[in-house]
Amino acid sequence: MSDDYRRLLDNGMWFWTTDLLPDDLYGDETERVLETKDQFTAILRASDADEIVSDLLRADLRNPLLLQHCMLTTDIGKETLDRLAFFLSHDDVDTVEIDAASTTREYRIQRLADPDFSVANRSFDSFTDEGFEDIFTVLCFGSCMPLLSEYVTFRRCRLGEICGDETAIADYFADLYVLFSDQTKGRVRVKKGRAPERLVRQTLDTVTAQSDLSYTSDNRVPDMPEEDEDQEFDFVLVDDDRYVAIEVAFQETTNSTLERKARQSRELFPLFEHRDCELIHVVDGAGYFERSNALRQMVEFSHLAVSLGELDELERYLL
Repeated sequence: MSDDYRRLLDNGMWFWTTDLLPDDLYGDETERVLETKDQFTAILRASDADEIVSDLLRADLRNPLLLQHCMLTTDIGKETLDRLAFFLSHDDVDTVEIDAASTTREYRIQRLADPDFSVANRSFDSFTDEGFEDIFTVLCFGSCMPLLSEYVTFRRCRLGEICGDETAIADYFADLYVLFSDQTKGRVRVKKGRAPERLVRQTLDTVTAQSDLSYTSDNRVPDMPEEDEDQEFDFVLVDDDRYVAIEVAFQETTNSTLERKARQSRELFPLFEHRDCELIHVVDGAGYFERSNALRQMVEFSHLAVSLGELDELERYLL
């Protein structure tokens, strides 16, 4: 072991220490949530499915603070709410059905389906009562709205189903340390990342079984983008000199990956055209739909772009 290497080990801190971290690591907002968690759960215990939203709106705790409680317990962030607003606006949804075990009714959306409604870039203090009511309703009943029930994202949005039931509330909160731990979230993130590719693979298996196309051994297109540089893709099919590269992308929220994928598509498409090869995108998720410029580039600079709901179109194209 070199002296310099040993010196780093001997003098290093190894793990996070109070000297490295700021005193206000969690911030005043988080501290306030911790201080009022008993008041929040008391509201849940004393309410029922028909009154929970009204009870939250008129509680002694301020609506912005209660909204933080609801978002933390359901694991729904500001950006997800913005993508939901986009979804509702795109589908012209003005009424949602609530089909819970203890209540069935329709709810008229007041603000959340407005194309200009934004959560991520605004302070909760600027929300109107109508905005709070819409979001509280989603966080309390999203899992039992037929419109949203197929989306795992909203599975924890069932505060309206557990309120008034102390055992159900206790079980719900007991699960949080498991479901929301970094360890669990890391494992779930890996599985989510593989899920879209697994779905596309099923379609490609059908294609390869019915055509002369076959999988390459390393998912690479030779001499792409330059000679002796073989770029890897999610899937690459080949038939003689015809290479078909398929990239699979699903993002529920936005990040820099979206722009990187768009830039890569713009740079590679002319090279694929020159080689008589094909570049295909399977792209889906609210994150991509929000970043419309990136998505439009991926559509423009590809031979085919489909969503996960259009894999039959991918099959027809390849066959």
